[in-house]
Amino acid sequence: MDEAILEKMDQACRTSEEFTKLYYESLDKRRHQMFRLYLDNGVLVWNGNGVTGKDDIQKFYQELPVSDHQMNTLDAQPILDATQLTFLIQVSGSVKFSNDGLARPFQQTFIITAQADKWKIKRLKMDEVRYKLLQAILEKMDQACRTSEEFTKLYYESLDKRRHQMFRLYLDNGVLVWNGNGVTGKDDIQKFYQELPVSDHQMNTLDAQPILDATQLTFLIQVSGSVKFSNDGLARPFQQTFIITAQADKWKIVSDCYRLQDAMFKDRK
Repeated sequence: MDEAILEKMDQACRTSEEFTKLYYESLDKRRHQMFRLYLDNGVLVWNGNGVTGKDDIQKFYQELPVSDHQMNTLDAQPILDATQLTFLIQVSGSVKFSNDGLARPFQQTFIITAQADKWKIKRLKMDEVRYKLLQAILEKMDQACRTSEEFTKLYYESLDKRRHQMFRLYLDNGVLVWNGNGVTGKDDIQKFYQELPVSDHQMNTLDAQPILDATQLTFLIQVSGSVKFSNDGLARPFQQTFIITAQADKWKIVSDCYRLQDAMFKDRK
């Protein structure tokens, strides 16, 4: 794996541990300070409800019941084509809210970027809130949704039925992180896939958004669902995040993070 990529992946892992500890401690115990974790124009999407700007995000958090979060999995990777140091962080776990006390599974994805000596959540970056800019963002979000449907259909059909063609979906220097194991380069990624048991994936949720400060058209895609592998036939929950970019007339994977939700699976058995 390229030394520079390894260093950034290592930094992403260390940063994600520190940042998520701060985030969930703030959310559960010091909620009045949540605005400090966001860029001025940061975006929060909570169960499909969008909030923009750190002040409005603070108001949103203040109206939520008291929470208690427990993390089960944590994954992180650098966004390599961003204009400044930027990390993608994925978390899954369980949460209890004070209004009913029930433990519910949750998934959360952050995009954080360096600002001075702090890490700030941005998710989507809007420099100017004007109609034309918002319209352009809406158009890109619509394109991201359409593209994600087509791309994930191709990806899982290839993974489950035409695995020998998986290398075609990745950039030459694409990165795969599979349950914490990193592989770089489409040829090595192909070898990795060839060694996996035969799989059967079913998607439950699909989300997509544009990465607006990337140097070229780039989308973030998030998937959750269930998978059966031929070695045991058990249905396990999984979540996966792709960053894909346009190359000629094809979409290629820049980075791919796949995580089996083993802790959740054990709880359900």
